[in-house]
Amino acid sequence: MLAVDTIDPRFDENPTLPGVSDPWPVYRAVRETDPVHWCAGAHLWAVMRYDDAQTVLKDSRLSRQAYLDSLETRTGRQPIIEMQRHELVFMDNPHHGQLRQLIGDAINAQAVRDLRSEIDTLVEQKLAPLLSRGHFDAIGDFLLTLPTAIAAAWLGVPEEEREQITSWIFPLVSGRGVTRDPQTTAAASAAAKQLRAYFNALIRQRRAAPKGDLISALLATQAQAPSLMSDDDLFALFAAVFAAGHTPGIALLAGTLLALLEFPDQLARLRADLSLLPLAIEEGLRYNSPTQAPNPLAALEDISIRGKTIHKGEALTAILASANRDPEVFPEPDRFDVGRTPNRHLAFSAGAHYCLGAMLTRLEAHSILSAVVQRLPGLRLACNPGELTWIPHDRFRMLATLPIAFETISQSPAPVP
Repeated sequence: MLAVDTIDPRFDENPTLPGVSDPWPVYRAVRETDPVHWCAGAHLWAVMRYDDAQTVLKDSRLSRQAYLDSLETRTGRQPIIEMQRHELVFMDNPHHGQLRQLIGDAINAQAVRDLRSEIDTLVEQKLAPLLSRGHFDAIGDFLLTLPTAIAAAWLGVPEEEREQITSWIFPLVSGRGVTRDPQTTAAASAAAKQLRAYFNALIRQRRAAPKGDLISALLATQAQAPSLMSDDDLFALFAAVFAAGHTPGIALLAGTLLALLEFPDQLARLRADLSLLPLAIEEGLRYNSPTQAPNPLAALEDISIRGKTIHKGEALTAILASANRDPEVFPEPDRFDVGRTPNRHLAFSAGAHYCLGAMLTRLEAHSILSAVVQRLPGLRLACNPGELTWIPHDRFRMLATLPIAFETISQSPAPVP
């Protein structure tokens, strides 16, 4: 067993290891050596094992709002922090539970299922022009704008305005990491202000003339309980729909596709039995967890985890990427298995803050990956695996590019009469 002082110093600076191509040996070493670890550079505790992570995600003695309070004390008031105070993922109960129950009337399983046809159309529009090329960058040419387009279509953002929205979402997500620097915070705050101005105008339009979109549905929900759902809450929810689909959505799709290319036997197995696709998506969520860790929490009182005391006011986070490869829960955790079951991964968190967007994420992943698997014969990685790079994106594991190649199906000449 390794000594604690041999732990990779990059982990102490940021336990989500942004940009590290192979974080798993580091996670394994910390999980086995010091599973509740104080990261001095990041000023927080990192919880590495599955059972502890699950407990942390459900513990009411850990507060999201208290973490924002401590963050504001260090950085001063920022538009990005003000926005986060109204996000569901940062709310504590009872307000979190009350608001989540209220918006459940608009964001529910049937509402998401009704999007399937529109999602399939968007996927076809993006994929069809690429089929004759024989190769393309699965991220830049295909995946990069799809989750945002899907979220925009659901909310009711006009098609001609979606590119602008996308340009604001990336800095918004980048500035909400486990560690924050002045540059990313400033960029996120600027994006939050621009996005807020945009949605304020859209809200006024929908109040005057409702449509059959999610914005109109949520405005109708707000009208039922205006004291419970403010316009600030509405804006944070709109931003969260975009943010959850953009970076984590792209990360899931690219990470799962890469795993299928790295394990060609599993790709062949999936092609032979497409009914395995839902399980394959869950395995993608586990194997290359899109979110390496949720936003930190702050202890409201002294808490003991595996003999370590997290003092009142200290921050901690659960390293989901480590928990999802805990061998005590997942046999052969470093093997990608499209038929893995059970698969109780924590990619969507756990407890009261289980991801509200999980249904949409799974639906769009099913549409996109089924199209890729079925319509790109001979699918393979078009570069050496060692040439792939990962964006140094705090909290999210996201490839910069994913070049793929495949066989094009030539059209047979028409028979001569």
